[in-house]
Order: sequence, then C-alpha cells, then structure tokens
Amino acid sequence: EYMGHADGFENLNAQNRLAGCHILKHLVTRLVDELKVHRALLVAGVKILINENDLRVRMALAQLIIAMASKNYLVHEGGQILVQFIVKEAGLSDDTIIEMDKEAIKKKLSITGKEVRQVCSEILWLMTTNIPEMESVLWPS
Repeated sequence: EYMGHADGFENLNAQNRLAGCHILKHLVTRLVDELKVHRALLVAGVKILINENDLRVRMALAQLIIAMASKNYLVHEGGQILVQFIVKEAGLSDDTIIEMDKEAIKKKLSITGKEVRQVCSEILWLMTTNIPEMESVLWPS
C-alpha cells in the first residue's frame, strides 16, 4: 500500500529520513525479488533526498545509493540523478567541507563532511570498478 507514495520522505524530519534510508537499504539488499517490480518507484522516492542538508542523512543516502546500484536499481529513470549526488559529494571542496563541519559541530552530529566526501569517493570507485551494470548509467549512449 505505501509503495504508491513516492514522496514519502518529503514531510519527515531528519531523524525519520535517516531511519527511512537505513530501512530501505536493508530491504533493497534483502528483498531482491520481492522489490523488483518497485525499483523505479523506489528510485523516484529516494531522489527527493538529494538536496538534504543533514550530514547523517546524506551519508545514509550515499550508502543506500550504493546498495541500490549493486542490485541494479539505478538503471531506472532517476538513477543518474542519484549517481550525480555521489559525484557531487565526492567532489566537495575543502571550503565547503569546513562550512559543513561547522554546522555539524553546532548540531552535535557525529559525522563530518570530510567523512561523507570520503565515503562517496569510495562509492564512486566501487560503482566504476565492481558493478558492471553501472556502465550504462555512468556513460549513457
């Protein structure tokens, strides 16, 4: 029933968006066959999070994206936007990282912008070297 609501993340607070990412990552990696028909909808729903400001949610989103990539979700419409999120995060400037970390300290977050950038760099490397299905997403014809 809930699968029909692609905007499910839109009205949630950061803590709930974080929990949603963790739950979806678990489901995506465990319910491969059961979710096959819902892949495009899940990609559309997750896309909403690409402008997230909370570092914890950004990190969880990055981890969800690599889980989705490994299960061939990103070939669906919107998959390239999720890859662009990873590329953008992997390429964050040091100045941007400093600003993000100041905000994280104010909010007493346990994660830094530098950690998000590092994880996204590793995810990008994994996508390009270990997931053959990503070729069409990374380099569309």
